Amino acid sequence: MSAAALTVLGIGMGGLHAQDSESLNMMTPVHGFTVQPMGNLSTGDGSIELHPKALVGLGYDSNVYATATDQSADAYYRGMVGIFARYLPNPDLTVTFDSEFERQIFLHDTDFNATIGRAVITSEDKGPDHSWNSGASFVRLDDPIFDSGERAIHEEITVYDEFIHNDTLRHQGLELEFQRQDYLQGTVYFTRQDMDRNLVTLTAHEGLLPLPDEEWYLGAILSYSHYDIDYFNSSSRVTSFIGVDETLGSRSHATLAIGVSWWHFSQCFDDDPSYSDKEVVAPYVDSSLNWSWADGSDLHITAFSHLLESLTSNAYWVIGSEFGGQRRVLDNSSVFFSLQIFKAHGSGAEAGQEVEIRTLKQAIVGFTYVLHDGVVTHLEGSYLDSNSRTAISYDRLSATVDIAVAY
Repeated sequence: MSAAALTVLGIGMGGLHAQDSESLNMMTPVHGFTVQPMGNLSTGDGSIELHPKALVGLGYDSNVYATATDQSADAYYRGMVGIFARYLPNPDLTVTFDSEFERQIFLHDTDFNATIGRAVITSEDKGPDHSWNSGASFVRLDDPIFDSGERAIHEEITVYDEFIHNDTLRHQGLELEFQRQDYLQGTVYFTRQDMDRNLVTLTAHEGLLPLPDEEWYLGAILSYSHYDIDYFNSSSRVTSFIGVDETLGSRSHATLAIGVSWWHFSQCFDDDPSYSDKEVVAPYVDSSLNWSWADGSDLHITAFSHLLESLTSNAYWVIGSEFGGQRRVLDNSSVFFSLQIFKAHGSGAEAGQEVEIRTLKQAIVGFTYVLHDGVVTHLEGSYLDSNSRTAISYDRLSATVDIAVAY
């Protein structure tokens, strides 16, 4: 960890010493999964913990260009180094810092070589009846785009502040978030400058607790998205909903929120009135059911209805569901799976053309094996089929094998 990163945490280099894993009470995030560290670097009073981490892995992508025909497969290898840190200046305040720096190299299509990663700092201040959470992050990604499946490196800077008040009868929350998005690469749909934008979001929550394990609430999400140039349209967005959150017995939990989303754009898509999508309204649904039948084993099912930005119209109305879970096989291993299906309806089309309807189906399976305290092998495979009658269709088979280490 660099001295600059330590300065961000408000700590110095002096007074750090090693402890064994029995003294640890937290898992370390490594590339999207967690690892029980083999030890740590800590101050004598335990208020500061540092966990260096690393990962090496191999990957395979059957369709790197996300095309319907003439698909090109490639393999890649990657390496990641990072550090996770926690600072406890007092029992009520927790500050965490998480950073990962990754380099991935493709064997043939070197245009997809990428340097990606993240740096995230969060603060949680808990009082007897409230909590104040804030954070900031910088993330560089090359995740496939929802519409086209293409990889395009982009950066996101996010800053948020959240206040939560709790008592025996009420649960109130207010969060303000700012996000800056910058693309470093273009695709067949846009140039690198076209997707650069600012997004400001305010979320409010007012809940009543008639029973200790049950909450009924009202919520609202207000946001404004502003693009630097007018290739895509800026928009004002309002979502309001009512919901219930309930614990069912000792191992199950259910949530259901229903409402409506309204997005108002600066103009119709492509400045073409025939799209008739300057305003887009859709039902809002967010629901889940989780059952943890044993330690380290669970099942869950989710269903949702949301609005999402689109590349072929102003917005998609997306409905979807996911069924997944994990099962601990032995004390040191587990398997997991996820089955997902989404259907996206475009908000409009030019005169004489069909509105885009895209269907995505994805299956994910994987296996995690703990080789030793702080050393984990993670295997994951997925198949994705994305089909549209009016735009790009593609399918993709992916697989990764990683070994992660956390101290």
